[in-house]
Amino acid sequence: MNTILTIFKKELIDTLRDRRTLIIMFVLPFLILPAVFTVMSKIGESQTKKAQDKELHVAYFAHDNQSELQNMLQETKNIKLLFDADEDSIEADIRSKKLDAAVVFDPEFTEKFNDLKPGKLTVYYQSTNDADITWRRLKTVLDNFEKDLLDKRFESLNLKKNTAKVLRLERTDVATAQEKYGKMVGGFLPYIFILFCFMGAMYPAIDLAAGEKERGTIETLLSSPANRFQIIVGKFMVVMLSGVTSAVVAILGLFTAAKMGRIPDEIINVLGALLQPASVLLVLSLLLPLTIFLAGILLSVSFLPRVLRKRRA
Repeated sequence: MNTILTIFKKELIDTLRDRRTLIIMFVLPFLILPAVFTVMSKIGESQTKKAQDKELHVAYFAHDNQSELQNMLQETKNIKLLFDADEDSIEADIRSKKLDAAVVFDPEFTEKFNDLKPGKLTVYYQSTNDADITWRRLKTVLDNFEKDLLDKRFESLNLKKNTAKVLRLERTDVATAQEKYGKMVGGFLPYIFILFCFMGAMYPAIDLAAGEKERGTIETLLSSPANRFQIIVGKFMVVMLSGVTSAVVAILGLFTAAKMGRIPDEIINVLGALLQPASVLLVLSLLLPLTIFLAGILLSVSFLPRVLRKRRA
C-alpha cells in the first residue's frame, strides 16, 4: 500500500506541474458554465427584444365581415396589416418570411355571431420564429377583440356577464417553486457531472500513459521496486482524483453563474441545497463510481496503442 501511495504522490505532483492539465482540470470547468449561462442570457434577451420591437406584417382577410379587429390591429404598435396578400399562398409566404402572420375570418363569421354561435377566426403563424413571440403579440389583441364581442353579445341579450359564470375554479399547486426548479435542475445536472468527469480525467490519463511512453520516462518507473499492478493503481488513483476535482470545480462554476444573477432565485436555492454536508456526501457517493469507470476506460485506452504496436512488431 505504501508503494501505491508513493507512486500516487509522484504522479500527482507531475500532473499538477503540467500547465495544460491544470487549465483543463480547474480553469475550463470553472469558466465554462458561467460563460454559457451569460452568453445564453444575453442571446435570449437580445432575441426577445428584437422580436418584440419587430414590425409584424400581417395579412388580413375580412371576407366582408365588419369588425373592430381591423382597427385594433392597426392601432397596435409595430403591426402592419396587408390587404393585398394571396390567401392561397399564406403558408408558403409565412415560411418564406414574406409574412409574419395572417388573420382569416370565416365568411359566415358575422352571421354566426348574430345567431349567438361562435364565429371562426383562423390565425396563421410559424411558432419556430422568434420564440413564439409573434403569436403572443397577436393573442393580446385577439383576447381584447373577443372580450369586446362578448360584451356586445351580453348587452344584446340584456344579461350581465356574471350570469354565464356557473363555476368558480380555484387551482392550488402544492409544489413549491423550488421543487419545480429542482426537477428541472436534476434533469441536466447529471450530464454536467458526466461531461466534466470525463474532461477532467481524459488529459491526465493520456499524459500518465501515452505521454510517459512518448517521453521515455515509463522505463524508469518500471525499473523501480514497484510492480506493474502498483504502478497502474497509482496512476489510476490520480486519474480518478482529476475527474472528481474537475466535476467539483464545474459545480463551483455553476454557483458562480448563479451568483452573477443569470439564474432564477429558485434555482439558486436548489443549488444552495447541494452545499449541505449530507447533499455533498450523496453527490460524491454517486460521482465516485462514475469517475472510477471513466478513469479505468480512459487509462486502458491510453495504454492500448503501445500494446497494439508490440503485437504488430
